[in-house]
Amino acid sequence: MTAKTIWLVLLSMMITALSINDSAAQPKKRLATRKYLIKTTLVIFAAKKELKQGGVFTGDFSRAVAHQRYAIKLFNKKDFQKAFFHSHLARAFAFKSIKANNEPVWAEWENTQEEDDFLKDQELPSDDDLIRELEQELPDFYFDDASLLEESLEDLDIEDIIDEN
Repeated sequence: MTAKTIWLVLLSMMITALSINDSAAQPKKRLATRKYLIKTTLVIFAAKKELKQGGVFTGDFSRAVAHQRYAIKLFNKKDFQKAFFHSHLARAFAFKSIKANNEPVWAEWENTQEEDDFLKDQELPSDDDLIRELEQELPDFYFDDASLLEESLEDLDIEDIIDEN
């Protein structure tokens, strides 16, 4: 065997090993992201309740809903990492909406150690990058908290819409 052939065989083996390793990590990423999406949806529904009671409209609630909807779309496309990032930003916007309406953010809504570890292991894009990505995906979306109060937001009930495969 020539040196070039050996090099190509080794390179092929490394690529195969990396793809196997990534495939093995997919179920773990999927589960972590699914749990994160569910928790973010709960926070968004709490933000909706507080927004109805407090009436302070900042646009953060509609931003939370938009990012969560996009996160669910990404999840269903099996882009778990980006879905996690957008859901993370959605939760941050929901927290802002809750605080603007003079309500506390409950401790159980904060990230768990497992969620923090998942985020720590990723190269997290900036909020601005995620916002730009959403704006490209939904260029005509109008951030209006008041109009969303009338919606059921059932599309965020991921227990029903995220497939189990």
